[in-house]
Amino acid sequence: MCQVVAMIRRMFVNRRREILLAVVIVVLSLIFGAVNSTFLSPSNLASIISNNAVYGIMAIGMMFVISTGNIDVSAGAQLALVSMLTAKLVSNGIFSSVPMLMICSLVTGLALGFINGSLVAYLKIPAIIVTLATLNIIRGGMLLTFGSSWISGLPDWFTETARFKPFGGELKITAYYWILACILAAVFLYKSVIGRRIIAVGANPEGARRIGFEPKTSYIWAFTIMGATSGLAAFLYTANVGIAQAVAGNGYEMSLIAAVVIGGTSFNGGKASILGTFLGVLLLGVIENGLVTARVPLYWQEFVTGVVIIAAIISSIIRTPIISGHSYKFIWGNKK
Repeated sequence: MCQVVAMIRRMFVNRRREILLAVVIVVLSLIFGAVNSTFLSPSNLASIISNNAVYGIMAIGMMFVISTGNIDVSAGAQLALVSMLTAKLVSNGIFSSVPMLMICSLVTGLALGFINGSLVAYLKIPAIIVTLATLNIIRGGMLLTFGSSWISGLPDWFTETARFKPFGGELKITAYYWILACILAAVFLYKSVIGRRIIAVGANPEGARRIGFEPKTSYIWAFTIMGATSGLAAFLYTANVGIAQAVAGNGYEMSLIAAVVIGGTSFNGGKASILGTFLGVLLLGVIENGLVTARVPLYWQEFVTGVVIIAAIISSIIRTPIISGHSYKFIWGNKK
């Protein structure tokens, strides 16, 4: 009996942030449900999860980047580029195979992430500068190429790959992709050598280097994972909404960063939480959906969401101790 109590106590201590997030989500859901009973309907709750699956998958990649003490502000632009490419391949009849399209999206996103990671690792340019540059290159290049036009009229065989609801339930298949991505990310982060090295490098780059963990490799892995998750998210996003446009994903980065730090991943690196990131995305989704069902004006919705994002970032900074100049490295990038 004592062992069971001790185990529960350890779980609460180790997962207190995730438990608190789950409690906040439940309390907010009950409040929004009291304001408008439709909020707690199975279809609406399922839509919150399904509609935030794209954010959730990308947040996993952002979690890996932030856990190394870096940041990626080009994630939304990556999604837009891969989305346009995927839509072009479908509309022009180049690929009619869903697996091939998904592989193409993943590889393209992976390549974009690899480029970001390589620039950060080998040129020793701060991550925020590198990704801000790639953000502008991608956005500018797409606007020059496509302008404000979009690709629509995508066939049903493609759109159903994201809209399909398996097992006769309310959840779209995108939600299951999100859950699967979380499981794979957890196995990779906690069970693989590379995952453990990413955390070690984020906690102390110099210390990790002294024991044989090369920080450059970990940075490249983290940004490459970010690119891969953006690629998968872009595929699902395009299939779900049925259109692609150059401005897709605009502003996603701040929401992704907020969800990750709300979930407990340290801005300073060395700490990551898959479950916390999942709950962070879910919390933002509950707030957004709850404000909509409560018929709160759009400008108030944006205001509240912005306050939550700022509060999450500030709380992460406050929680981070200042040790030998190691703090706040997320602003400038890791010291190589």
